[in-house]
Amino acid sequence: MKKLYTLVGALLPLCANGQCPVDLELTTQAQVSAFQATYTDCTSLPGNLTITGDDITDLSNLVTLTNVGGNLLVNGQSAVAKSYRTGQYTCRGRRSGSHRK
Repeated sequence: MKKLYTLVGALLPLCANGQCPVDLELTTQAQVSAFQATYTDCTSLPGNLTITGDDITDLSNLVTLTNVGGNLLVNGQSAVAKSYRTGQYTCRGRRSGSHRK
């Protein structure tokens, strides 16, 4: 029985983040579109989320991501920057972003 507890204790941290990477950088619309399929149980990203890329116009596939534990950086594209400014994301760290007019 002690071996079972040791095994469960060793594997538990691997499951705790719901298959989320620590940090995530999305630079294309294809990466954003593949988020739910790639990280099926990811709702809380423990590290930083960076979204940059001129072709990113739709963040709807990030709807399951409800928390970013680190910094949230949205940079460069006006359509994404507009979505970012609506305050749809909870972030414990710093938020920064810019957009081109």
